Amino acid sequence: NIMDIHPSIKGIQVMNDQGIYLIKGYGGKGKWMIDTPSNRQRVLDMLKNPTNLGYSMSNPVNGIRKAINNHHIEGRKISIYLLGDEISNSNVDLTLDQIYRLNTDKLSGKKKVRIHGIIFAGLPHSNLIEYSNFMRHLSLNNEGTALYIPISGHSGWYDCPAGGCTYQGD
Repeated sequence: NIMDIHPSIKGIQVMNDQGIYLIKGYGGKGKWMIDTPSNRQRVLDMLKNPTNLGYSMSNPVNGIRKAINNHHIEGRKISIYLLGDEISNSNVDLTLDQIYRLNTDKLSGKKKVRIHGIIFAGLPHSNLIEYSNFMRHLSLNNEGTALYIPISGHSGWYDCPAGGCTYQGD
């Protein structure tokens, strides 16, 4: 649970990949849900039901843009966590470049927010490899960490060294 590694934070905000606010009453520039045990549970309960997440285009650029523009505060440590298992974009390098430019302060060159990736490693499919590599590069270039979370029924993982990807079974 992401919130377990942050036992005390100033606020919580939840958006989907298209920048749609998912917690009613807390959408908008500079709005944050207060960090309380009941609000944390509210977020977890909301995330358990996929119908609460809205329509996903499996491309996080719009959501990241809105999160940075609406919630970056100079001098504050803000983290964005992307959760998913695929990206539907024919040009991942362009997506990485767009996010890099959005998240880099033009004057100082510093990152505005940290971007972390949570990859749900479910059944192996070619897009999971692309998504995993995307998240690895995204988090590396934005002072974040990429975590791989195994999903029940997944019998192995893909290893993607420089020479290509191979399936590693149990």
